[in-house]
Amino acid sequence: LWGSREFLKYYLITGGGAGLVNVLVQPRSDIPTIGASGAIFGLIIAFALAFPDREILLYFLIRIKAKYFAVLVGLLELLALFLMPSAPIARFAHLGGLVVGYVYLRRRRLQGQQGVLAAQRVLNAATPVGQGGSNQGAVGEAF
Repeated sequence: LWGSREFLKYYLITGGGAGLVNVLVQPRSDIPTIGASGAIFGLIIAFALAFPDREILLYFLIRIKAKYFAVLVGLLELLALFLMPSAPIARFAHLGGLVVGYVYLRRRRLQGQQGVLAAQRVLNAATPVGQGGSNQGAVGEAF
């Protein structure tokens, strides 16, 4: 989709951005901000933006479109943030990974870099008719 360099760049940007968001929002927190979770949340939003209508098997049983999965993950993190504020989990880092990833990809698009969209068009062209054909959706169009 992107190649190794662009993937690593995106991964590091979302991971670092997630840690930065966590430190800015909770400067006196004892929760460590070193880890991959913020970058993983960045990858979730990237997949949802690139392939919004692709189905994911949640717990190997429930089919859910990628765009809804990304929203669900974000809402669950937000809900957990308010319901379990003292849990030793850097929830702002998770949400930061989603937001930093979205902003980065949105900014790339506005600057005219169409890498993910080009890959999406190639994937659409390679998908047989009747098997998910179009991956466009409300989230994908914003990307």
